[in-house]
Amino acid sequence: MRFLLASSLLLGSLIAGDASAQTPGRWRLRSSAAIAYDSFGQTYTIADKDTLDLIDELSGRVILGLERQGRTWFELANSISVGQEATRDDVHLGLRRRGNGLDLLLIDDLHLKAWRDLSQYALSSDYLSNTARLTAMVWPQRPWRLRLTERLESANFAQRTRYSYDYVRNDVGGEIERRWGVFSSLRAGYAWGADQVPDSSAIDARTHRVSTGWIQEFGVHTLTWEQTLERRRYRDPETRSPYVDYQGTVTASAALGSVLRFRPAYRALVIDYDQPDSVYANAREHSIEMILEGQLNERTTLGAGPRGEFRRTENVFDRPYDQWGVKGTLSYLVGSALWVQFSNEVGVRRYRDATAFLTDYLYNWSTLILSARLPPRLTFDLFFSLEPEDHDDDRNNTTTILVSTALTLALH
Repeated sequence: MRFLLASSLLLGSLIAGDASAQTPGRWRLRSSAAIAYDSFGQTYTIADKDTLDLIDELSGRVILGLERQGRTWFELANSISVGQEATRDDVHLGLRRRGNGLDLLLIDDLHLKAWRDLSQYALSSDYLSNTARLTAMVWPQRPWRLRLTERLESANFAQRTRYSYDYVRNDVGGEIERRWGVFSSLRAGYAWGADQVPDSSAIDARTHRVSTGWIQEFGVHTLTWEQTLERRRYRDPETRSPYVDYQGTVTASAALGSVLRFRPAYRALVIDYDQPDSVYANAREHSIEMILEGQLNERTTLGAGPRGEFRRTENVFDRPYDQWGVKGTLSYLVGSALWVQFSNEVGVRRYRDATAFLTDYLYNWSTLILSARLPPRLTFDLFFSLEPEDHDDDRNNTTTILVSTALTLALH
């Protein structure tokens, strides 16, 4: 049996260097300090014995920021975290300029991570990464909108391995959209990408990506359709096979009276390799759910319905399966003071070619998200996930638990 536990406790205090309000054209200094605790645990069966791995980290964090609101928006923040396992430094830059028919946005994030004892992390290394995104929104003639994007990402590792290697990625794209009504819109886009790996140019890649989306209102009903098709080629196709990746979703919301709604959803994923092998294999994955949702009152919404997931693959290690379950949801909202969302799915997964390592199982997956504002200046956030699996072979049973909490005190 394997047991996974990840918990995070964050207690932060915000110390404002300037108590001024968010006045356009006025500079504002922000500062905060936090203490965080994270733990990770896992048990699994080896030779009929439970094995436990634990990673615990206590860290402190200081954040300094400068912000300016108005027609030209500017934001600069630096977050430094020192912990038992690693030291992290994050620098965030944001710049936005709005004009007549043109909206420019620049976002840049720089991240540095240095491990204290690399001997405990055979596949890890100190590294520096940077991601810069430039977006231009143009309205050539309303209701048309043109969106141009440029994304540049890079990473540099102190100790390069087959898993941690330097790279540079560049994506350039454009999307055109037409809107009508309140929510209805139709869009189509194209992006070209290039990956460069200095130490292994054989896996340099070129990517073409086409995307479309449609949202349509029919009175009180809505229909949403999105799809993306990506073609990736590598410099040396013998080292890594080129492939085609397709992802599509169709969702709808149909009103059945004043308090009931029917929310069906279908998702598909298809990946095809030019030269499939035992690692990179062709696969098809489909999922469908049909949730009937009812609003008990202005604060509470309940939903329930069947869900199915089906995977077909040619990989001997990734067996095809059929999965059927029943999913329930609960949402509770009290203005901006409290938000609770809970979901639970119970079902069974059946492998088409079960083995000693892949056996059929029953599952009961639950997720809880909670956010509460506690007067006068406290905010409490909670994420909890519990995923037990009861296999036909008890030796393969697993239970996964994820817990993350944050309690923040703001001083203005």
